Amino acid sequence: MAVLPDFLQGSWLQRYHQGFVAETVGYFGKAPIPPLIIPYLFTKQYVRISLDSPSKQSNWRYGAKIYQTIATQLGFEDVIKETSVDLGKPEIFDMLQFPDGYKLKLSFPTWLTDIDILIHEYVE
Repeated sequence: MAVLPDFLQGSWLQRYHQGFVAETVGYFGKAPIPPLIIPYLFTKQYVRISLDSPSKQSNWRYGAKIYQTIATQLGFEDVIKETSVDLGKPEIFDMLQFPDGYKLKLSFPTWLTDIDILIHEYVE
């Protein structure tokens, strides 16, 4: 098992911070928040991800499925690793290394109506 860097110490650089709110559909409902590809090419092994929802209920734990992807020669994104992250529980993830870097894609549960995403990269 890999030894992860310290959560609060070290050189963590913010790479992405954005909030999303689900669109209202009709009079009564909200559309699901669509999957999101983070518009940053990560190159380091460790990322720290925090997801939170201001409108979350106390029994909600699951925040998103995270897919680590790499670009193919045909222009597609191949998933090479997948994991999940809980709401309100920041975590450090050990990602697979690639010379050309990788991207992260997040897929959210349908019941979330708003989400705040914060991602840091460990740069040593």
